[in-house]
Amino acid sequence: MAIYHLSAQIIKRKDGRSAIVPAAYRAGERLVDRESGTVADYRNKGGIVHTEIRTPQNSPEWMQDRETLWNVLEYKNRRVDAQLAREMNIALPRELPLEQQKELLRRFVDDQFVSRGMVADLAIHHDEEQNNPHAHVMLSFYAANENGFKRTRTREWNSKDFLNETREAWSTYANRALEAMGHEERIDHRTLEAQGIDRIPTIHEGPKGRKSRDRGYSPSSKVVDMQTYAGRRRQLNYQELDEGRSRAQQNARILQFNERQVTKRIAESFDAMDSWMRLRFMEATIKR
Repeated sequence: MAIYHLSAQIIKRKDGRSAIVPAAYRAGERLVDRESGTVADYRNKGGIVHTEIRTPQNSPEWMQDRETLWNVLEYKNRRVDAQLAREMNIALPRELPLEQQKELLRRFVDDQFVSRGMVADLAIHHDEEQNNPHAHVMLSFYAANENGFKRTRTREWNSKDFLNETREAWSTYANRALEAMGHEERIDHRTLEAQGIDRIPTIHEGPKGRKSRDRGYSPSSKVVDMQTYAGRRRQLNYQELDEGRSRAQQNARILQFNERQVTKRIAESFDAMDSWMRLRFMEATIKR
């Protein structure tokens, strides 16, 4: 079943991060930070089925070299609080074979990012069970031209409006690809409430959670502080929410609840229809 997931994060130097390490990890390569000499070697990482770099027209050839690309962007962002790259994590439709996943991702990235001047570093990952095909897309904050990168960043690319536009566009592109391959499944970037769907959303379990569950490990619930989009913090007490159940157990409980709700709604609809038909029958009898 196709699912919707598109999340974004900003790789920041103030968090102690560099763009070199995540680029090496996503692509499964050995990259060297030429300024610090730090080596990031992930050549033994599995599950990487495709990588490539998409660049705007007339951009220099050196941008196709992953190590050079991210070292140049690291050098351009000299501030201690610099934002080095934006990364998109995108769930790919499981219904599509790898070649169609590549075509879909390229078309989306070229139209939404590269056409605006960004350089996009793509990596497609598949897990062993083929349950979680997804893509990592690392994007430059500087627009590329024939001489390299422009001197100043494009601030609009860091706005919430741009992210919302991107999230909506992905559902459009993915649904077109599913339709073209003859699949009936569709995805939607909106919340269940916005779609008018009356059910509880399930919880993303993830491959690590599934493997832990298969090994018999049951993680304990915690009380955590969550950062909201508005910058406020709120506390979530998962011990009260899931009562110690694992994510798989909680999802099964939610699905059972949703099924009961659907059954209840259907029964209510039939009762309403039966009452309406009885009323019409009585009215017709009185008229006679």
